[in-house]
Amino acid sequence: MCGVEDLPDSLLLSMFCWLDRKDLCAVSTCCRTWARVGWDELLWKSLFLRHFDLPNSAAMPEDAVSWRLEFRRLYQDVPCIEAVKLTAHADEVLHVTFSQDGSLFASCSKDCSVKVWDGHSYELLHNEDLHNRSWLYSQFSQFSHDGLRLLVSGVKNSPFEMSSGSILIFSLDGFSLLTAADIKPYDVFGCWFGGEAFLSGNIEAFSIFRFSVNFALEKFFHMQRQLLHFRLVNYSYPRMLTIARAHTGEEDIMLEADNDYDDDDGNKLLIFATGSLTCASHQIGIKLLPAEVLRTLIKLPRVAEGLVEHDADGHEDEEEANIEAVDDWLDARGFQGNIDGPTSLDWLLEFNGQIVGLCLSPDHRYLFVNCRSWAPDTKINDPMCPPPISNIITLHEVDLWSLERGKHVRISEKTEFRRFLGHKAFTPEDRCFFMFMDASRSLLSSGSEDGSAYVWDRHYGACIARLLHHDVVNSVALHPTRHGVLVTASDDHTLRVWHPRSLQHHDGLESVETTTG
Repeated sequence: MCGVEDLPDSLLLSMFCWLDRKDLCAVSTCCRTWARVGWDELLWKSLFLRHFDLPNSAAMPEDAVSWRLEFRRLYQDVPCIEAVKLTAHADEVLHVTFSQDGSLFASCSKDCSVKVWDGHSYELLHNEDLHNRSWLYSQFSQFSHDGLRLLVSGVKNSPFEMSSGSILIFSLDGFSLLTAADIKPYDVFGCWFGGEAFLSGNIEAFSIFRFSVNFALEKFFHMQRQLLHFRLVNYSYPRMLTIARAHTGEEDIMLEADNDYDDDDGNKLLIFATGSLTCASHQIGIKLLPAEVLRTLIKLPRVAEGLVEHDADGHEDEEEANIEAVDDWLDARGFQGNIDGPTSLDWLLEFNGQIVGLCLSPDHRYLFVNCRSWAPDTKINDPMCPPPISNIITLHEVDLWSLERGKHVRISEKTEFRRFLGHKAFTPEDRCFFMFMDASRSLLSSGSEDGSAYVWDRHYGACIARLLHHDVVNSVALHPTRHGVLVTASDDHTLRVWHPRSLQHHDGLESVETTTG
C-alpha cells in the first residue's frame, strides 16, 4: 500500500501551489519528501508573485539567493506591527525624523513644541516649548550629520508675517540654542548644508529669492553668506530645500551609514520644488554647487571669529586669512551667483502636477517625489489659480545619476523611472499640504491623507504594508540602523512605532498586528 510520501512530485506540486505561506510551511515539516517539494523554487516564486500581486516578469535582485528567502524578507522584515504609541503631543504631529545613527528621533507638532526621543527605548528625552519664540507651530526638523545639532523650522505667529518662518539650531548637549535664521516663506523649511552650516532662503523685492548659508557655532553667533539668487517666475518660489551629494562616477563610495564620510567634501546638488507656470510647485530645480566654492565657504566662520589657523612656525595661514578681504567671494572664484529663473538651472524636472513631498535615497542617487497630477492637457491661464489636482498621489523615483545636464526633463515621459501607488490625498489644490516620505536601502514609505502610512519594497515596487492611524499621517521615518522599524506622525496627535515580525518575535512584545498588503 502506498502512503502519501509515495505520491509523485508533480502531483504534490499541483496540490501545494494552492496553499498560502502558512500552510506551505506547515506541510513542509511533515516528511522529507514534502519538505523537498515544499522548497521548490518555482512553487515559492508562484506564491511570491501571487501574494504581493506582481507580474510574471518580476525578477529577483542580483544579490538575492532564492524566492523563498525573498518571500521571508518581504514578509518578516517589513514594519507591520504597532509596538509603541507615543501620546506626548497635544496637537497634530507634522513631522518626524531620525538622527543618522538612529540613536535619537525628533518630532514637530502644532502644539508648538519639538520633542527628542530615544531611538531604541522610545522614551522622551527632551521637550522644547517654542511659544516663547513667537511661533505658531513647529513644522520640520533635521539632525546634523555628526548628530550634535538639531535644526528646527517653524511658522511665525504674527499677523504681519503670515507667510514667514524661522529656523532654530539647538545643540543636543544640553539643548542650548546656538543660532537662528529667518525664512520666507515658511515652507522653505531649511536643511543642513554640511558641517556647522545650514541653508535658508528668503524672498527679496517680490521677484528675487535668496539662498543663504548660515553657521551654527558653539556659541550664540550668527554669520550668513549669500549662496545664490533665484529669479522668481509667476509667483512661484523655491520650497522644500534639500542638499544632496553629487555623483562622482564611483558608485561604490556611496555608503548608507558611513560615519567616516566627510559631509563637506565634493560637489553638492541644491534641490528644491518650484514652478514656472503657476504659483504651486510643479517642477524640481537642481543646481550643481562646485566643491571648491563650498570648501571656501565652510572656512569663513573661523576667520570671522579670529580663529585663524597657524602653520608650524606660528604664521597665519595666508589662504584662510585673506578670505575675508574678498567682497564677493562667489564671483571672485568664477561661480555664477545668480539663477535667472528655471532656464538657467542645471536640471529642471517637470511633473505636470502639484508636488507635495520629496526625499533622497540613503546613497543620494535617487530622488523620490510625491505628486498629485493635473488632468491631461491642462492649460493654465492664471498663475495664481493652480489647476485641480488628483486625489491619487503618485510617488516618482528619479535616478539623478542618469539625468543629462542642462535638460528640461518631463518625468511623465520617462518610462524608465518607476512609480509607487496606493496613498491618497483629498485637500484641494489651494490647501494641499506636504506628505513627508523616507527611504532606506530596500524600503520606501510615505504618509497619506486616508489615515494610513504606506510601505513599498523599492526593488519590486509592491505595496507591502499599510499602517493605520485615526487621522491623516503627515510624516514617516525609517530607522537607519534597525531594519524594518518605522515611526509615523499623525493628525491624531500620536506618534506610532512599528516593528517587523522578525523584531517583534525577538523582543517578545505583544501587540496587535495591523492591516498589511
